[in-house]
Amino acid sequence: MWFFLLTSLLIATGDVQVHLNPIDTEGAFARTLERALARLEVAAAKRPFRLKNLNDSLEKMALASQGMRTEQSPAVIQSHLIDARKLYPQNYFSILLEAVLVDSQADRAASSRLLEEFLIRSRTFTEFEEAFIKWAEFHQIRRYVYDLLLERGIDFKGREKEIQVQIPFAEFFRYAMSPDRPDVFYVVFFVASILIGAVLLILGHFMEVDFSRPILRNLPAFYVMIWLSYGVWIMDLAFGLPFEWKRSVVIPILLVGSAGYMTILEGISYYKERNRPLEEGYRRCPHCRQPVVLLAIECPHCRRKLDS
Repeated sequence: MWFFLLTSLLIATGDVQVHLNPIDTEGAFARTLERALARLEVAAAKRPFRLKNLNDSLEKMALASQGMRTEQSPAVIQSHLIDARKLYPQNYFSILLEAVLVDSQADRAASSRLLEEFLIRSRTFTEFEEAFIKWAEFHQIRRYVYDLLLERGIDFKGREKEIQVQIPFAEFFRYAMSPDRPDVFYVVFFVASILIGAVLLILGHFMEVDFSRPILRNLPAFYVMIWLSYGVWIMDLAFGLPFEWKRSVVIPILLVGSAGYMTILEGISYYKERNRPLEEGYRRCPHCRQPVVLLAIECPHCRRKLDS
């Protein structure tokens, strides 16, 4: 495999030296691709998908990976990659491998066309890629391909939307209507919280509720935090979170952490308010600690009798 990878990287810099040791490489792209292909071969043996064509496509990719590693005939390897796309047309990672393979045969024009096709089609990180590559690695590879194409004179000016990362909203809404069991709670929580929170905030606006009062002043901020958590949930469904974070851990940390932080701030503010010095002519109620007129015999806040 490294014979083809090394030659591809050397051709990209214009320095073709096919006699180098095939393991002698320090390129970040090559290392990332090596890790992905190693995991791909392991995943293919497990057949992780429910659909047969996805598993078969992954197996064809594994055969191509093994062929690149053992330096089989390029024609055989390319046939495996083409078969992988026939089985699953959305297998865009096979386009990348074919580009590397074609580049190793010094066909830069065909390689560039394949790299451009990969960059345009692979805008969404799907469950298929997630079986063998991490989200951060996937987009690192896309960034490398983008920089390489720029070096080769292929400009995307005016075509930026063609390569922008894309969230599969159609797939997301279908999933939201019929989520897996771990996500049922998130669907119910976010729908209820966002809709009920919006209604309450609108009613509060029309009723001229004073949101600067204690407790109420933190509600808009917590509502924003719910929306941020909702964005994390969508991001994880669409791309996966970086650093192997899980939404089942990150979302509770965001919500509980923000609620705890706001509660602490409210407690500090409440403590300071109850113990701040009073103006002349006032004293504190010994029962509720609210300020009252010095000569008052009953607290207007808690309605309890005061000592003279």
